[in-house]
Amino acid sequence: MSTNTPHDCLMGETYEVNGEKRTNWTNIGVAFPLSSGGFNVRLSAFPINGEFVIKERKAKKDSK
Repeated sequence: MSTNTPHDCLMGETYEVNGEKRTNWTNIGVAFPLSSGGFNVRLSAFPINGEFVIKERKAKKDSK
């Protein structure tokens, strides 16, 4: 885990289509790793169920 890279805060909503469970992920904020450990979390929305996931951001691919 990179200490410089911001992380995304994601809320997952599970639903079912034709008997198959799927999850819709919504970005609700950003988390900045602290040099002392832990994160500084800034949410722009609050998850309905009170749960969210913090995942390291993936590098964007260049499109030409």
